[in-house]
Amino acid sequence: MNQRLAVGLCNPGLYSATGLGVEAVWEALRIGKKSTVPNEFMFGPWSEIPEVFAVPDPDASTLGIHRKALRTTVKQTRLAMYGAQLSPKGTSDVGRPEWGAYLGLPMVLSPLLPQCDTPDLGEVAQDPEKIAELYLRDIPPFFALTDSNNTVAGHIAILFGLTGPTSVYSPFSDAGMQALIEGALAVAEGDCETALVGAVSPSISPWLALQYDDLEWNGAIPGEAAAFFSVGQSSDVVLTGYSRGFATSQNRPEVLAETLRNALRMAELSVEDVGWILADSPWTDEVAHAQHAAISGVFNDQAPVFSAEQAIGVTGPAQPLVHVLLARHGLLRGLRLFPANGNGDDAVAEESLSNNQAVVVLSCGVQGQVCAVVVEKVAR
Repeated sequence: MNQRLAVGLCNPGLYSATGLGVEAVWEALRIGKKSTVPNEFMFGPWSEIPEVFAVPDPDASTLGIHRKALRTTVKQTRLAMYGAQLSPKGTSDVGRPEWGAYLGLPMVLSPLLPQCDTPDLGEVAQDPEKIAELYLRDIPPFFALTDSNNTVAGHIAILFGLTGPTSVYSPFSDAGMQALIEGALAVAEGDCETALVGAVSPSISPWLALQYDDLEWNGAIPGEAAAFFSVGQSSDVVLTGYSRGFATSQNRPEVLAETLRNALRMAELSVEDVGWILADSPWTDEVAHAQHAAISGVFNDQAPVFSAEQAIGVTGPAQPLVHVLLARHGLLRGLRLFPANGNGDDAVAEESLSNNQAVVVLSCGVQGQVCAVVVEKVAR
């Protein structure tokens, strides 16, 4: 689909280190509230991190389910169920067959294969001892993405009676944005009337260090969050354009720039129509530099660039969906946040956002995945 979309964004549900709701994140950013807790999760390569943005684990009574249902779940599963519960709360028509579910769930319990070693796989694939030597451990077959992804989707579908199309994306930070785009397309193309869209963060555990250590982690503080909302036809804030691409380390700035231009082209907007840019919080310096170069090249400082990282940490697939919720919140209130240069590293200012200005949200997966969406307020 290449034409302009008009898919509404409704029923926000957010659980992060700042508390419940997008208003809590907005206020924490505005006043500079710190929400970190002492690190009790990391060991080994990331043990030097003194704090993380962790959230309390939802229990059975909070989730409204029997305690036996929690026996086969992990914290990410419970965060996803809680975020999904927060989103359609108070919505009377949840459970109709017209509802679908599109989820970004980074549920990976074993380290990902190091990207730099991929060319060597053909040589070592015939020798298990060489594989063990290369990755410093035995690699059981079919052990990477876990059944937790399917478990979460099943739990959410059962809890809310979602019998429409369902799809799960994993494991990198673009997964949440992929879920949003596919959910919006499902609505626009008539596959379902409404789609529940959501994403959760990776688990803060020693596994996280192993998964990202080979990707030249830049020291960003990890966080936990669950961001959910529904997409449908009626809302004061709509998604009007999107674009996706794949980049290598050699052409990442160019691909990012073209992705931004394509999203604006679908939304039938120019650079001057954008009043706020919500950038991803990547794990690596290389991706961060490429993102900065692409945004600067396309927008030429026409709009402030912002991220919620300092209030919630880096939350993987949940990050871009948190930013979409911030975009929605800002558009409805005619406000935007931006770094207040000269007032401290974490200082944030708030100012007016014009009713006719759009917001661009960007996501950069660590393996080269790129997504951008354009969010606008409906003109009345």
